[in-house]
Amino acid sequence: MFSVASLNLNLQARPVPRTRLAEESGKKFRGRSLAIIFFAAAVIALPWTFYTAIRFPEEFRYENLNILSHLNQNIEGWAGPWDRVVFDDWISIFHVFYPAILA
Repeated sequence: MFSVASLNLNLQARPVPRTRLAEESGKKFRGRSLAIIFFAAAVIALPWTFYTAIRFPEEFRYENLNILSHLNQNIEGWAGPWDRVVFDDWISIFHVFYPAILA
């Protein structure tokens, strides 16, 4: 008689068939791959960006300037020093392992 756990183990332990992707996984990430990724991102994002800039110019300008203002202004009271993540947030995340993380 079999159990669900043994069936699950059997399905997970099944060998993965050799595919082209598995054979190429040892190759280095090349500039052509990065160019394809950036091209795909641009094809997806730029049409909507251009459409909103043309159709709603005031709103587009306001929203994008508001996004850029996050770089140098306190927005909604969330401003903090550059090291807040390392010295405040990591302590609560890593707890007892914090000294080892910093070492």
